[in-house]
Amino acid sequence: LVSNDQRLKAALLEEDLGKAGGILAQAGVILEADDVMLLDESGLVVAASGRADVEPGDAVLTVDQRSFADINMARPAILELDGAHTLTALEPIAVEDRVYTVAVSNQITDSLLSTLAGSAGDAYCFYDEDTDQVACSLVPAEADPEGHDLLQEALEGPAPEVLAALDAAEGGEPGLATLSAGDGTYRVWVSEFYLDEG
Repeated sequence: LVSNDQRLKAALLEEDLGKAGGILAQAGVILEADDVMLLDESGLVVAASGRADVEPGDAVLTVDQRSFADINMARPAILELDGAHTLTALEPIAVEDRVYTVAVSNQITDSLLSTLAGSAGDAYCFYDEDTDQVACSLVPAEADPEGHDLLQEALEGPAPEVLAALDAAEGGEPGLATLSAGDGTYRVWVSEFYLDEG
């Protein structure tokens, strides 16, 4: 959507980054995105709009993400912006002999995971590479509020069972465990994924 915006392409053709920033701000509102950025061919921010403290000249892509950008195809990525993990869509936009990248980001929050998980299970959590919980969506427990609170604590900790499943998933295979919380017994399934490397 943003990368096909003819007004954005025209602004970039004219090298009017102020106008490009305004178009990004409009796109952020329409898409309900936390941040919208325009990156140059080296992966540096040239225009940005949103919550994160991102300025022109900032590097927001890792070395692997920049090398993957060279193939000029749309892809998702996990970016850390202003200290927060984000789910980001990266889309190239060609203007004459230059290729920019439009980055549309949403912070990974409990609310975002609830939207993504739908009815995937009792809990859907995201942990970083240090096994720290970034966000977690739990199905509200009407029948067993105490068990719900215990499950939430076990996932936040994480409990030894959850930690074992997280550790087991590091080899590319899913990590499996059984977790008891209150009167409930839960199956823990962990999968490791990468969105920032080709």
